[in-house]
Amino acid sequence: IQALPTMNNPSNENAVNWFASYYVNTLGSSIVRQYPKVAAMIQAWQKQGGDKQTLISKLQKDEELKAVLLEETPWVLDAKDETEQMQRLALLFDLNNTKQLTDAATNKLEELQNSDGGWCWFKGLYPSRSITQYILHGYAKLQQVGQVQYPEKIKVMQMNALKYIDKQILNDFNNLKKNNKDWEKSTSVTTSQIEFAYVRSFYRDIPINQETRAAERFYTNVASKNWTKLGMYERAIL
Repeated sequence: IQALPTMNNPSNENAVNWFASYYVNTLGSSIVRQYPKVAAMIQAWQKQGGDKQTLISKLQKDEELKAVLLEETPWVLDAKDETEQMQRLALLFDLNNTKQLTDAATNKLEELQNSDGGWCWFKGLYPSRSITQYILHGYAKLQQVGQVQYPEKIKVMQMNALKYIDKQILNDFNNLKKNNKDWEKSTSVTTSQIEFAYVRSFYRDIPINQETRAAERFYTNVASKNWTKLGMYERAIL
């Protein structure tokens, strides 16, 4: 929870940072709903004066823990002290503030989505298959862990993004069959193709045409039969 506010506001104007902002702020709102005691703890701290004297520092209790935290958790250094950390958490759990930030992030993501449904990294660049699948995966995971119900605007963006990645995997399949007479014996599969199958598995309620489903099954089967040739990341996705 203490790590979340470091991604509260995007550090620059790219799609990944804006989605991180959306993710964190939506998750903050979800935590307040699912675990009201967390928000109650922040409110109690504020009522007691909201300074470091009202919060017993876990860092000061254990020097070894302090050394590990400073090395492994950059948000400890990012905040000047625990008072600032708690102030950031208070903002994260402020439902009015998080709604403003999630609305802003949604509008930015809408701007960064091209007419073909693909998200580009920065405005004006070509759409990125990798970033589009990354954002779709993030939306799906957020719905799982945060019990989120998405508004119509986001559902439309998801539908358009799914059309984009469906078209990409179908293009892969058609090009393979066109350029390789022995395509059925193919033993290679790309990271994007494996990511596609993984991301698409979260959206089974969204229709997929037969040709695209055939492409998905083909690359999934190739990956399954040749998994020992894959890297660790691809194996994990598979």
